[in-house]
Amino acid sequence: MDCNTTNLTSGSTGTSVEELQKTLKNKGYYTGKIDGNFGEYTKKAVIHYQGDKKLVTDGKVGPITCKSLGMNTGTGCTSTNLKQGCKGPNVLDWQTWLKKNGFYFGALDSSFGPYMKQAVERFQGQMGTSADGVIGPKTIAARAKYDQNAKTVSTTKSAFHKSVEAALGGPYEDFTGYYILLNKKKWKGYKDDEFNLAQEIARDAQDLPLNCSDGSQEAKAVADDLGGYDFRYAHIYCKKSGGHIYLEGKGRELGSKYKDIDTAARRQSGYALGKRWCNDVKPSSYNDSWLVSDDGLT
Repeated sequence: MDCNTTNLTSGSTGTSVEELQKTLKNKGYYTGKIDGNFGEYTKKAVIHYQGDKKLVTDGKVGPITCKSLGMNTGTGCTSTNLKQGCKGPNVLDWQTWLKKNGFYFGALDSSFGPYMKQAVERFQGQMGTSADGVIGPKTIAARAKYDQNAKTVSTTKSAFHKSVEAALGGPYEDFTGYYILLNKKKWKGYKDDEFNLAQEIARDAQDLPLNCSDGSQEAKAVADDLGGYDFRYAHIYCKKSGGHIYLEGKGRELGSKYKDIDTAARRQSGYALGKRWCNDVKPSSYNDSWLVSDDGLT
């Protein structure tokens, strides 16, 4: 919304009123429906806000009240047209959604910056829409489709999927969602390699450490259970710390090229997808029988 040209009063309708209602609601002044209709409840909320901020209490939203509310989102920015440079509650709504679903890793600051644009492009690319980084009607429709698919998946989760969710303390619909949940789990260089899959999940539930082979085995099982992914084990020999096991995976939201997936680095240091320890060392082997086995001895 461009506050310099804003003039919202009783009887106004549309996306600008929706944005106003969302802003007032986030600030604790409005408790009604977000319906895009500037009615009596919206007017009372505006007057309440204006009074608190020592503005003219006329119940109208012009440039001064608009800017005071922090709604100066940029020229041409609406709920159906968001792009780099836009700001406000509509941007925050998308940042929150993209972060929840593993596309955005930046701050929830209500500002559509370059990282937000990249996140939108990643989502658009996965959904097969034009990856231009602009949130318009097609991207909004893709979000609705993504949410609907997630609901369908959630009703058909396997017993294994449900057990992992329970152990990690949250839901996931794809591998990225699972990987995000790992961030709060422990890794302390645990040296035992003898855990089977059920024991690894039980240790997750107790917030007990796992080593790199245990964590990789669990993550590979998650990917296989979800379906649509191609994962492989990789072994490297770090110059300073010795042997290390991680995964490489592709498919679905991960894209068509293998990405590094290092569960030990994720658990200990919060490494994002695509990052691993000893990134200057090339893998010495893939999917060897000892890597794929339950103990994964290094």
